Amino acid sequence: MSAERRLEETAAQPNIIEKFGRERLEEIQETIANATGLAFVTVDYTGKPVTETTSFSCFCNRLRYGEGNCELCMKSDAFGALQAAISRKPYIYYCPYGLLEVAIPLEENGAFLGGFIGGQVRCDDAPADIVQLSSLFKSKESEDYAIKYKEEKDENRKYSFSHFTDVVNLIHLILKQLNEQQSKSTSEASQLEIQQLQDEKIELKSRIDELERKESKFMLSQNQYLIGNMISSVAGMALIEGAEGTNELLLQMADYIRDSSKYMNDQWTLDEELSLVELYIKRACLKYGERFRYSMEVHKEIRTRRIPTFSILTYVEAAVYYGVALAKEQVQLEISISTDDEDCIVEIRENGPGYSDEELRELFKGLRHEHEGHYINKAVAMYKKRMTKEYGEKYRPQITVEAGKGRVFRLRIPEV
Repeated sequence: MSAERRLEETAAQPNIIEKFGRERLEEIQETIANATGLAFVTVDYTGKPVTETTSFSCFCNRLRYGEGNCELCMKSDAFGALQAAISRKPYIYYCPYGLLEVAIPLEENGAFLGGFIGGQVRCDDAPADIVQLSSLFKSKESEDYAIKYKEEKDENRKYSFSHFTDVVNLIHLILKQLNEQQSKSTSEASQLEIQQLQDEKIELKSRIDELERKESKFMLSQNQYLIGNMISSVAGMALIEGAEGTNELLLQMADYIRDSSKYMNDQWTLDEELSLVELYIKRACLKYGERFRYSMEVHKEIRTRRIPTFSILTYVEAAVYYGVALAKEQVQLEISISTDDEDCIVEIRENGPGYSDEELRELFKGLRHEHEGHYINKAVAMYKKRMTKEYGEKYRPQITVEAGKGRVFRLRIPEV
């Protein structure tokens, strides 16, 4: 049967909204978007959007609904839907603005009802045969917008092509199972079937999280030891040139990087965490000299507890940077770790300048992302998301800032 004939027959089938309902489609979109980090919109068999968009990036929202070329975005959606309808499988392509997208088909009795258009990710290693819509839908205006809003585009999430295809295959599997469930009489759907769908969503999210952990761990383990060795080489040169202080600082940095690369699991003991904290503080003492003083009090009986990795180090780095690095006077860092029998209770206190978020943005606005604080903030945000997501609101870190008096970080860390 020709592709044209198959597309003609889809018009006689129930449309995708009648089949699933707009609210349910949007709920599915949101669940998958939250689990994968991809953006989604559902289209019908003609490529026309039939739901609200989910998790669209600032860049894509601007181009679709703001001053960008909305027509190109619609053409891109329609193109993906057409290819998915013809192939009856997920179709991956680059949108006119160079972001990786996928169209995932939804069918009934062999007829294409529509599909999920998702992606909006940056990808540098896709095969050469992946279609680039920028070559099909050329527009001087679109090229101008891509240049004008390049910084916003660079904020879009970045995937490797293999990671993206793994995620796409998982989503396709879940949607196929969902469609098979939906094909049964909805009125006769049992509570068990509904629970199975929920379990499948959880399984999808779990498998995607595992993919992300494996990829990030592999990249970290490949790079950290090499970087540590490179720093050791530079330290040797510093010693030859008579810069003993620089030599000591670099050697400590190399030890710190290599030690942290040994622990690629999601958890370790509090004692292992504190060994990295102490190494980091020693480096800070060398760097800031008389401007930095610290104290640490830890209950001995809890040092063997297993905790999520980098729970304390992340916030010690933030306290040192925003307390000491930005201060003109001497700053005192105080770390206290105790227990309420159930969890570790951590308080990290520094008496630095206590700049507000707004003051920090103004202070660093000329540097964009080219300063240490940008990456520290990203680490803090990732840890907050991780703890809240895995252990609940009870474990959301608390940060208090007071002008002229510094910051206080309060953490509740579970035993794992």
